[in-house]
Amino acid sequence: MLSQVIAILLPVFSLVLVGFWVGKTMNINFAPINRLNIDVFVPALVFSSLVAMPLNMSQGPLIIAALSALLLPASFLSALRQNQ
Repeated sequence: MLSQVIAILLPVFSLVLVGFWVGKTMNINFAPINRLNIDVFVPALVFSSLVAMPLNMSQGPLIIAALSALLLPASFLSALRQNQ
C-alpha cells in the first residue's frame, strides 16, 4: 500500500521540485508556454477525454446541463458585445 502511494506521489512532487528549482535559478518567460498550454493542450485533453468517454442515454440530463451551461453564458456575452 505504501509503495503505491509513493509510486503515485513521487513523480508529482519531483515535478514540483524541478519546477520550483527552474523558477528560482533560471529567468524564463513562461507566458508563451502558458498561452500554448491554454490554447492548444487543454482543449486537446478535454477533447480526447470526451471522445474516450462512453455515452449512455442515462447521461442525457447531464449533457443537456453541460451544453446549456456553456451556450447560455456564451450567447449572453455575445449579445452584450454586439450592443457595445
